[in-house]
Amino acid sequence: MIYILFFLLLLIGYLSKKNSNNTILKLLCFCIWLIIGLRNFDCFPDTMGYVSDFDYFKKMSLDKIWDFSKTKTEPLYVILSWLPSIISDNYQVFLLFWSLFPSIGLYFFCKQNLETPKDYAVAFLIVFVLGYFAFVASGIRQAAALSLVMISYRYLMKITTSRDFLIANNFAFIKFLALITIAFTIHNSTLVFLAVFFIRLLPFYSWYILIAIGAVSIGNLFHLEQFTIVSAMLLGDRFDHYGTSIVSELSLSGYFVQLFLFLLCYVKRADLIYNSKENVFFLNMMLVGLIFQAMTGVIGEMFRIAFYFNMFAMILVPRALAEYRKSRLGRFIVYLFILSCFIYLFFLSSSNLPAYESSISLL
Repeated sequence: MIYILFFLLLLIGYLSKKNSNNTILKLLCFCIWLIIGLRNFDCFPDTMGYVSDFDYFKKMSLDKIWDFSKTKTEPLYVILSWLPSIISDNYQVFLLFWSLFPSIGLYFFCKQNLETPKDYAVAFLIVFVLGYFAFVASGIRQAAALSLVMISYRYLMKITTSRDFLIANNFAFIKFLALITIAFTIHNSTLVFLAVFFIRLLPFYSWYILIAIGAVSIGNLFHLEQFTIVSAMLLGDRFDHYGTSIVSELSLSGYFVQLFLFLLCYVKRADLIYNSKENVFFLNMMLVGLIFQAMTGVIGEMFRIAFYFNMFAMILVPRALAEYRKSRLGRFIVYLFILSCFIYLFFLSSSNLPAYESSISLL
């Protein structure tokens, strides 16, 4: 029921006649905050584990939590998880606190890069289609890290030349690095996002589509142990056990969904690039996300890394659909796409809309 109400709000936003109004964006982000923050402690796979962390942290004094955090590779997660206990020892306050991160991150990410209620509505539809909602609703730490990465992009946009790194009064680079550093101390997978400095320099060529289609077979060129070694080098011991005791059964359905979204944008690449050179970067980021997503056939948890790159589909897909809407046939394609998304979410996907139970009976 809660999902139906949310998607009705999406449809209202999409059908809105106002061309520039971020009220719908604020409502959508507010609803996301409530939905994620007011979930029951046993709702979604990882919630109970995080609530257990909070129950452990809240018993400590400030001095003890500070000393304890220094023994962890992600100290800020420990400190921030302890902070809600100052207000209340109720786990709901803890969940509401952490749910602020994805809701605020999505707000700034969309507000900075999109313009109309239609764009905002499509962006949040993509949030669900990508599986981003299901992921951030469960994984508190990486949800916070991804949210800070989203906010950091507004500063990354201002770094357009090598000279920008040297200008004394240009703090964009410093702010970007500060946010990435903070995100790293919450979830150290954030390190992979630094690849943006290389991706921003890449042009986009039509033959890249071959990489997107063939990426699913890349994992077969390597042995699982090689992925384990590389992931351990980049991310510590976070994934080192996936090559031994845990065998990933995650399907590649997420890959094909992302490939479809990429192709949707690829068809309109000329218009997108003409409108903004920034869209070249978005296309390349989606491509890199596809490559990481393709690795789920070897290590299922690679989808976590893919989110740092495929999240830009939330921006590029609405921009591409805006180009489709300029013709009668294009408008038909847009409506068919939206209908397909709803069919996928409610009838074909078993994970993108996980069973929801609120701590409040009305929800």
